Parts: sequence; structure tokens; C-alpha cells
Amino acid sequence: MQQLVYGIIFFGVFIIQSCTTKPNPTTKPDESKVRENLIGINKERIALENEQIEAYINRYGYKMETTETGLRYLILEQGKGNQPKWMSEVKLKYTLELLNGTYCYSSDSSGVLDIRLGQSEEPNGLQEGVLKLQEGGKALLIVPSYLAYGLTGDGAKITGAQSLIYHIELIETKK
Repeated sequence: MQQLVYGIIFFGVFIIQSCTTKPNPTTKPDESKVRENLIGINKERIALENEQIEAYINRYGYKMETTETGLRYLILEQGKGNQPKWMSEVKLKYTLELLNGTYCYSSDSSGVLDIRLGQSEEPNGLQEGVLKLQEGGKALLIVPSYLAYGLTGDGAKITGAQSLIYHIELIETKK
């Protein structure tokens, strides 16, 4: 019984000491540990996003190609005109939605998209996908968030960490 009393007293003193000890404000966090933790969290997030993308692809039975960056694309119709290169000016018809089917934008409501590949603020994944087409070509693109609007979204209809589904048609290429 006496050991139990001493144990309770010791535990109480330990708790009180822990609660009253103030952290040292001059102690800096170990940057390498913080970096490792963030990298680990990001890898987990990307793995989960890839699982969601693969589930979408499997649900619709698509046979998509994957680039080295992680862009998924399916050429629906290969055009017969010029093929763009980086720095080409292109005109696109498009529809943009999220993996869950939520409509975001389209050329029907926003107008044809005019961009210069490599100098546009449009998602890198979209620009990379356009390079796979010739004028008149159509494609389905699945753009992971890290090739789209990242963790912040576009500030309007696309929230952060969202994969995007683009249905695109390359109308014109100017070199």
C-alpha cells in the first residue's frame, strides 16, 4: 500500500512538473526532421490521389497512357494538322471537371482557350497533354493536383489538392 501511495505522489509531481515546464523559445525545430515529415506526408497524399485516379480510370474502363510526370492521357482522335511544341500558341476547346464529376469550366461558357505552351498560367499537366496532339485531335487528360493547381486551388471553383479531368480538342497551332 505504501508503494502505491509513493507511486501516486511521484506520478502527481511528474504531471505538475510537466505542466509547469515552459518550452525554450530559443530552441529551433530540427529542420531535417521537419522536412522528412513533410516529404512523408506529401508522399502519402500523392499515393492516395493516385489510387483515386486509378479507381476513376478503372470505373470507366479507360486504357490510358501515363507520362513520366504522372499525367494520364487517352488520345480519342488523332488530328492531321500541325503538332505543337513548347512556345507554340494554341487554341483549345475544353471541358474541365473534377474526379467526382463536378463541372468547373468549359470553352462553351468561358470561350476558346488561347495559350502559349510553356508561358501560360494554365496547369502544366494541360500544357503537357496538348503536346500529345495534332490540330484536330481530341484527348482525355487526367491531371494530378501537383500538375494542376496544387494545394491551393484556383481561387474560384477548384479547391486545393484536386485532380482534374480535361476533355480537350486542339483547334489551331501557331508556331
